[in-house]
Amino acid sequence: MSDVRKITALPKSQYLAALRRRTTPTSRQRFRQHFAASHPKHSRPSSPAASQPDLTAPLTPKLLNSQVNAAAKLRYGPQQAELKKQQGISALQQRRIPEFYADYQNRIAALAQQAQANATAAAQAAATRTQATQGADQQRMADLSAQERADAALRGTTPSNQIQATAQQAATSRQANADLVASLAAQRAAGDQTFFGARQLAGQQAQAQALQKERDFAGGLSQKNRDLLDAIGAFKTDTRQKLTQAERDYALNLQVAGGNQAYKDAQLKLAGARIKTTRHGQDQTHADRMAALKAKGQNVNKYGFTNDQWQGFSTSHRQRVIKAFQKSGGKSGKGPNASTPDQRRTNRRSWSSMVSLVQAQRNNTLAVDPLTGQPTGLPKPGDQNYELYIIAKHYIGNKKTFLPGDIKRLKRNWPGVV
Repeated sequence: MSDVRKITALPKSQYLAALRRRTTPTSRQRFRQHFAASHPKHSRPSSPAASQPDLTAPLTPKLLNSQVNAAAKLRYGPQQAELKKQQGISALQQRRIPEFYADYQNRIAALAQQAQANATAAAQAAATRTQATQGADQQRMADLSAQERADAALRGTTPSNQIQATAQQAATSRQANADLVASLAAQRAAGDQTFFGARQLAGQQAQAQALQKERDFAGGLSQKNRDLLDAIGAFKTDTRQKLTQAERDYALNLQVAGGNQAYKDAQLKLAGARIKTTRHGQDQTHADRMAALKAKGQNVNKYGFTNDQWQGFSTSHRQRVIKAFQKSGGKSGKGPNASTPDQRRTNRRSWSSMVSLVQAQRNNTLAVDPLTGQPTGLPKPGDQNYELYIIAKHYIGNKKTFLPGDIKRLKRNWPGVV
């Protein structure tokens, strides 16, 4: 590996350090060229125009799809974004509704549990107070009975049961109050359970209604999305047809322009001393052309052109034809060596155009038919330049080296190329 390639294979920072150590402009330029080739992402365009898109590039299927999608995104992109946003919000709501009502049900269950615990505690407290009251009443009744008997013994009378009856009545009244309190506590507990049960059922119904409402809204968004996709599909189809038709018109214009140029080239070839034909693969010489024109009943001058053709030439062009005729000694000539300088110049231009066409074909930069995807503008069998096109393909494919057979064909049929 050369020193240049060793250095340019390094990362960019190390490459720049190595470049600073080079003193001559030539070595610096070589380093830059090798680095740009081996590191495309670091290479920069030589001018602002180099980074601009090629607006004259052919409309390939990939480019067609890109333009159609870009047009659809420009027109329907905001609507799709807004619809997608609403769908995202709706999906989030559908996830949050069960969570919200689950928290609500948990709170209701906690309150019901707390009410049940309070009712149980109240019932236990009431039972404890009742037991304590009954014990106190019995003890009080025993004390009052003993006191009554003692008083009766002192008086020498019989004890009366009035005090015991009053105490018994008071005890009964207190027991009734305790039972009433316990009953009220039980009723409240039952009411609390009924209330919380109703709240739980209402929460379940509200959750189902909220979910159904949100699902209906999401369904409407889905329908809008389907309608929007249908509209985008119709728009893409219409845009694709318009772009395809525009590309066809453009290709047709190019073919018309190319046909006009081919007509001009044919007129230039008429000014030469040789006109290429397909008669047995041979060339028409000056004498052959004159004989062919005379056979058709047309009068030709000594240079081999009709009066209309000769009048159509410019003065300088006539002088070149006369000079070429005099240089050949006024004879018919033999084969391709009888060609004029204009003919050889025309052949060289045709050769350059065929080489450029083949290179463009190899680089996939030719205009293509949007429907078939095949390149357009290539010569076909029977066309005037088809033989030169085939030789140019051999020349480019053989690393710009002529094949021996192609050299013979060029010297025979296309003088001036080699």
